[in-house]
Amino acid sequence: MSVSVRGVSPGWQKIHRARKRGLSSACSGAAVGKHGLSEVAFRRKLYEGGADAVSAANDPMIELARLMDPDARALRKVSEEQDEVKQQAHAAISRARNALLGTSGYPDATFTLRLSFGTVKAYQEEGKQVPAFTTLSDLYERAREMKHQPPFELPPIWEKRRARLNLATPFNYVSTCDIIGGNSGSPVVNRAGEFVGIIFDGNIESLPWQFAYSDAQGRAVAETGSRRGHVTGTFFHVIAGE
Repeated sequence: MSVSVRGVSPGWQKIHRARKRGLSSACSGAAVGKHGLSEVAFRRKLYEGGADAVSAANDPMIELARLMDPDARALRKVSEEQDEVKQQAHAAISRARNALLGTSGYPDATFTLRLSFGTVKAYQEEGKQVPAFTTLSDLYERAREMKHQPPFELPPIWEKRRARLNLATPFNYVSTCDIIGGNSGSPVVNRAGEFVGIIFDGNIESLPWQFAYSDAQGRAVAETGSRRGHVTGTFFHVIAGE
């Protein structure tokens, strides 16, 4: 377990290091693996007994949480203070944006239904054409290019059973649909209303979409899907030998 303590006092860091030694002991698989929190009856007993029951439980997972709690609270305080600076800057940018665009710009989604329209479209990055689709073959090629180093390494069984796959199968694709953080998991449908994928990311050029949309390079990234199911479902069935 690695916990960053930058931004807090040297005295607190000294206390943190002492607690970390306790965490190393508490985090051992043998200790945590014996916790009882997976049992409904045990959790009900804690709920009914309140704080006294929790304190007296002597459960490894609860003790681990108790050890982590002071560090987590201190780090959360640092994070919240830094986030406030970002939020204030965001507010200033939003005021400038609203002053410039008035009512001509549409608002971000506010946990209400939002429909975004776009097309599957390639784009250019550093003078090179980035295709709209990736395939299973690209998955293996990317791992090879990165010399199978994390996070691009593939499990040995994926290499062993590579021949079972149709490597031309589309895997992911990009589109000009306007998305923002929180849209992951959204279904993608074509003009016929057929399910064709799930949004799970955006490329780095889409990050400014929080403030201004442009389809010159920004793209939403989706996993390929079809009426017959996700390509990943087929992929893992083949890898598993089913």
